[in-house]
Amino acid sequence: MELEIEPYNKDYNILDYIALRGDVSFAQSPFNSVDALILSQLSYNNMEEIVPDDFNNKIKLSDVAHIFKNPKEILKRCNMGAFINPLTPRLLVNAGESERFGSINLCGFVNIIDEDKIEQFSAVTYELYKNQYLIVYRGTDDTVVAWYEDFNLGWMDEIPAQKDAALYAKKAFSTLKGSFSIAGHSKGGNLALKAGIALEKAERKRLQTIYNFDGPGFYPEVLKSDGYLKIQDRIRSYYPQFCVVGMMFEHGPAYQIVRSSAEGILQHDPFGWNISGSTFQTEASFDETSRFVYESFNSWTRRLSVAERKRFIDVFFSVIYASGAKTNYEIDQNRVICGGKMLAKMAELTDSERSDFMRAVKNLIDVAKDKLPMINVFNLLRNKK
Repeated sequence: MELEIEPYNKDYNILDYIALRGDVSFAQSPFNSVDALILSQLSYNNMEEIVPDDFNNKIKLSDVAHIFKNPKEILKRCNMGAFINPLTPRLLVNAGESERFGSINLCGFVNIIDEDKIEQFSAVTYELYKNQYLIVYRGTDDTVVAWYEDFNLGWMDEIPAQKDAALYAKKAFSTLKGSFSIAGHSKGGNLALKAGIALEKAERKRLQTIYNFDGPGFYPEVLKSDGYLKIQDRIRSYYPQFCVVGMMFEHGPAYQIVRSSAEGILQHDPFGWNISGSTFQTEASFDETSRFVYESFNSWTRRLSVAERKRFIDVFFSVIYASGAKTNYEIDQNRVICGGKMLAKMAELTDSERSDFMRAVKNLIDVAKDKLPMINVFNLLRNKK
């Protein structure tokens, strides 16, 4: 059974890369950042009960692809939710059937969804060839708890997924012999950096490259830490020209801006990133909206105390959880019912909760109103009341 999904019909993208260069081995053309992006995107696939959860047993990507083509497995594994590109399973199948990627071994698959801890964490390790490994952390998936944890980056020194990313890398380094690179897209890019920062001296000697694909950054003190400074020369960061996720918090000064055929916030999706040969097509600068997001978001977080940020996030997600949905897909499929439940929850907020929530919103308006007309209009309407 074939995956009945039409690919992007625009510029040269990661699917085209496999079609045109899939017969080129790593011996003929060394592993590169485009390869790392493809393997990062593959991590969004549901590999439960396929890829071993330990590092001693492995399965080839070609065998994973064969399993994914089974009709029953397609039905089980191909609903990517509301935000992950539905071409992702096809990317896995195409990569697994190519000479370049098919012989890669996979191991150490972990997938944690913990609503009590507010954590979404998933990782997989690829053995590219003998004694050469790539650890990949999955970015934000479709679950509500995943988005809750992302928002908690706004007030917590370390979210649970960051802690588990560091522990996962240490376990991989201690179990497997050889050299490592670490990668991830979106939140996965942030986790890759966090894991690299946490490495000890002996482990850093085995670290080659960290690939960060449009991941959110850190508070300034993290970029000044000893752990970060000792790995910064091995960090390769890539952001689309219209960048929202990657504009959150602070980043190091070295990065590349990738041209995308997608529009607006959809440029976060790697399937729209343009490729030329074995490299990304690049732009000279971010667009104006990206710079506005960076300035406004970081100014907003500085205006609020840690306690205010936490209260805002907790109230916001108490409203989301009132919908009864566990994923964004469920909310999207039941908009009327979920929306009604969320509005009812908003009406139940205490005066204190409502006051704290509106204070955070007011601060966002204050930092954004001069640069975003929609926010400015909302502010004028508010002042007329």
